[in-house]
Amino acid sequence: MDTKESLEPQIRLEKPSSRPPKDIRSKTCATCERPFSLAAGQKYFDCPECYQKKMSAARSKRAKESKVLTQIRCASCGAVEFVRFVPDDPNTVLCRPCFVKRAKEQKKH
Repeated sequence: MDTKESLEPQIRLEKPSSRPPKDIRSKTCATCERPFSLAAGQKYFDCPECYQKKMSAARSKRAKESKVLTQIRCASCGAVEFVRFVPDDPNTVLCRPCFVKRAKEQKKH
């Protein structure tokens, strides 16, 4: 008889608490002056509806703005790509895939 017992994978389901968090506070929207609720750690001046309207307007404004793109050759793989900034040293700039790869490697260490 084998002394090692095989463990069956188990599944556990955790449901969120139906109770509201204790630190809910009421605040008045700075834009429309309607009351809205905030949880602990949230620091909004506008209610969710006004915040969404402002963010949508800001996004569409940024989408219409001109962007300066600089053509670079990746220092790692040699790929030619455009970046949204003017690099100090163009010979050390990485393309997006190489930048992400290096960031993941540095995060592991």
